[in-house]
Amino acid sequence: MKTAIKLVLFFIFYTNASFSQLIIDKKEGFAIMRKSSYKFPKFFREFQYINKTESRIKGFNFFRDNNAGSPAKASKDGIIHLNVSFFENTPVDYEDNRLVVVLYHELGHLYYFTNNTNDNNREDNEKFAFEFSLKRTKNLALFGDCQPLKTGLKYMQQRSLSNDLQDQHVRALKRMMNGPIVKSYLSFVEQNCH
Repeated sequence: MKTAIKLVLFFIFYTNASFSQLIIDKKEGFAIMRKSSYKFPKFFREFQYINKTESRIKGFNFFRDNNAGSPAKASKDGIIHLNVSFFENTPVDYEDNRLVVVLYHELGHLYYFTNNTNDNNREDNEKFAFEFSLKRTKNLALFGDCQPLKTGLKYMQQRSLSNDLQDQHVRALKRMMNGPIVKSYLSFVEQNCH
């Protein structure tokens, strides 16, 4: 009886997971990225740039999540997984600048995985990825586009106010937000982004 119940529960879970997340063929995924370039020109430009220049990226995978989930995730094998749902039916609070920050956050994970092969500290990993995205978006600001950096700081500040201490993202942001690194980015924005 217990085995039958376990099988039924597994089937229900597997079926729900299958219907909520669908793997997309790479060719179709890249076509969706190209098609969304008019709506997300900065994201598409940075997506193309890192695809050509970043050796840590071993590839991109694409999936569609009917429950929205998150726009992207990175895995230790060097793959960045992009949720095409965010490019087809964009949630209101995910615009071009925020998606650029997300892209560089995921690239930050790949740098962390490369430099910390035996470290599985998820909070440190998230902190590194957030800091990496700030560094990369500051580079964009130095070339005249402050919006991704300002957007990243805004959403990091908002998320750091959460009380969900089970979330490693929140814990990492709480460690960061009053620290010297974030203060230096805030100061840079104040002095250079008018």
